[in-house]
Amino acid sequence: PESVLVTSMAVHQRYFPVYKLESSNGKKLLPNFIAVRNGNEKHIDTVCQGNERVLKARLSDARFFYEEDLKQPLNHFQELQERVVFFQKRGNQFERVQRIVELSQKLAQNLNFNQNELELSKKIAELCKFDLQTQMVYEFPELQGLMGEVYSSHQGEVPEVCRGIKEHYCPRNAKDTLPSDRITIPVALADRLDMLAVAFSLKIIPTGSADPYALRRMAQGVVQIVLGKQLPFLWNELCSVTVQVLQKQQEFILESELLENQMVEFLMQREKWHLQEKGFRHDLIDAFKFSMGTPIHRMKMVEILSNDLN
Repeated sequence: PESVLVTSMAVHQRYFPVYKLESSNGKKLLPNFIAVRNGNEKHIDTVCQGNERVLKARLSDARFFYEEDLKQPLNHFQELQERVVFFQKRGNQFERVQRIVELSQKLAQNLNFNQNELELSKKIAELCKFDLQTQMVYEFPELQGLMGEVYSSHQGEVPEVCRGIKEHYCPRNAKDTLPSDRITIPVALADRLDMLAVAFSLKIIPTGSADPYALRRMAQGVVQIVLGKQLPFLWNELCSVTVQVLQKQQEFILESELLENQMVEFLMQREKWHLQEKGFRHDLIDAFKFSMGTPIHRMKMVEILSNDLN
């Protein structure tokens, strides 16, 4: 797949892939690359041959991983999840996926999904992490989600499910796009909310600049999805159902009310940051911070007041 070729070149070797612009299909990847040498043109042919030899070995490894992964059915990788610890004292990756499935279904029901949408969303949740156990993603972690889309498509899953496996990681950062399909949204939210609940239950809460598990980015993704897709959720409702699902599986989770309050406060901090990034004044944001209604309601009130003042 093109994503594997580009990752082998750009991420691992710092080479630039070369494309040809095509009026009909956008751009086409060419069998060429550009490397930058810190020096003059002396022995440049030897340098070129050396870079080609290194990349050839990289691509050979990638082809081996790809072909080996294709030999296995998807449920083989799902079974491997039971051997992978997600968080010490919080179960394995298989148990995490079970929580994502249950939580995403609850959120989908709140969004009034029909039966077909519920089934497709559930399938995305069941398969959303299988590619983490593939040889390709083990070697190239940057390809998580992308390889899930490729492998699930190869195994005959419908396009909406394949796309959802890739896009449930969206947004990956503040400027990234949101999931394009409605059925992916509950899975994207469940993935992030479960991560926050597990981390906070272990007292892993970001302080200062320390955030080794990228929890701020996780919470930011929740805020971007809820506000960007204009979802009728309250932070306390989302946090409450997330903690309930976690507590149901991990019965030793204590202080559920404290855990919910910490998560709500954390999401509200990210909501404030998000609105400030959109250009709203911090005092207007603070004026509606504890107002009744959904985050969407608060954002609209801030927008109205900002327009009135301008």
